[in-house]
Order: sequence, then C-alpha cells, then structure tokens
Amino acid sequence: MLRNLAATTPIDPVAGNPASLSGTMVSDSFAAGAASFRQTDEMKISNSIAVGLATGYFKAGDYKVNRYTLPLSYTIYFNNPGYQLRFDLPFDYTQVGDSEAYGAALGASLRIPVSDAWSLTPGIRAGATGSLDMAWQG
Repeated sequence: MLRNLAATTPIDPVAGNPASLSGTMVSDSFAAGAASFRQTDEMKISNSIAVGLATGYFKAGDYKVNRYTLPLSYTIYFNNPGYQLRFDLPFDYTQVGDSEAYGAALGASLRIPVSDAWSLTPGIRAGATGSLDMAWQG
C-alpha cells in the first residue's frame, strides 16, 4: 500500500516530500550535527534543554499542506572539551486538506571533536507517523 501511495500521490507520509517521515528524519539528523559547537575546556557548562516551534506550508500537486513541529532536545556536555551527547524528539502535526497526521522521531547523536572547528557526529533515529483520516501509517 505504501509503495502505491508513493507512486501515485505527492503526499506520501513515509517518503517523497518535505513533510514525510524520512524527509524530516534526514533534516533532523543533519540539524543535530550542524548545531552550534560549544567548547567546554575553560568552564563547566551545564546540560541544556531546548524547546521550539516550527511551522511550514507548501503545495504538492493539488494538495495544500500545513506542518507544525514541536522540537524537544536535551544535550549533555562532557568534561572532555567538545564532546556532546544529544537526544531529540520532534513531534509533528500535519494538515493535508481536511485530513490530519501525527508523527514523532526519537534521535540520539554523539558529537566527537576532530579539531577546534570541526567535529564528527554519528547518530541514530527511529520514527513513526500515521493518520486515521488518510488511513496510513509508517
């Protein structure tokens, strides 16, 4: 069913558009690695919690899509300068015409400094999305 949906509509919930689960998981993973790089060698920085709100609107074919995201994250700063462990959980609400969809994707990443201005950030993420009115889930 999901393959057919991806092949026949621009609003596939799992892949193929900016509001899809895979699209948002890729952008969330990139954001985790591209977030500001704080050094902690001179002073102790306490762990941080972040909450935000993001909105977006786009058209896909004949569909008008409104998207609202509540990104939550918690970052642990280690005594070793530059190392950071980040957990994030964005909640998504999407309106496609008169239909509604909900989703979330839990992610974890570890920032490993390579130099003063560069780091590597491996991460892992799992998510789910679904809608009762559009009869899909992923």
